Amino acid sequence: MQTTRLVRAAVGLWLLTACRSRQEAYRDSATGEVDTAAPKVIVGAKTETTAHDTTMAGLKEMMTAMEDHLRVLDTATAPTIQAMLPTHTTMASQMISRFNDEMQRMNKAAVPEWKTLVDSLRQDLLRMPEMNTTELKTFMPTHTARLTHLMKLQYANMK
Repeated sequence: MQTTRLVRAAVGLWLLTACRSRQEAYRDSATGEVDTAAPKVIVGAKTETTAHDTTMAGLKEMMTAMEDHLRVLDTATAPTIQAMLPTHTTMASQMISRFNDEMQRMNKAAVPEWKTLVDSLRQDLLRMPEMNTTELKTFMPTHTARLTHLMKLQYANMK
């Protein structure tokens, strides 16, 4: 019985403190009065629009980095491509995953062209580590064309 009263008192005190601190956030510094009409917004909270803008900026940044990376691979020697393959695989996998998340968010994940292209790219990423340097150098333009096409589709979806 005594424990129950202490718990109730502690909870009551905590609620009172929480309510007062919330009121302080809306107290007019000039008059000292609490503004009950103040919007209950958390400063710095992301709205739907700002979250979308941040996502779009991040996607554009990722695609720009991939475009730069593909330009390097385009002029690289076969041994350099082989050496860069782990980095490329990581970048491409992360980009595909991010794009898929965006497509699902936009309810476009079931688009046949998209699914086919993503499946082909995933197969590329699985096969490429098994290729020798000559095969890899020969195959890279096909793979690059697929990645470039995927990025073009993503850019179109971002509009």
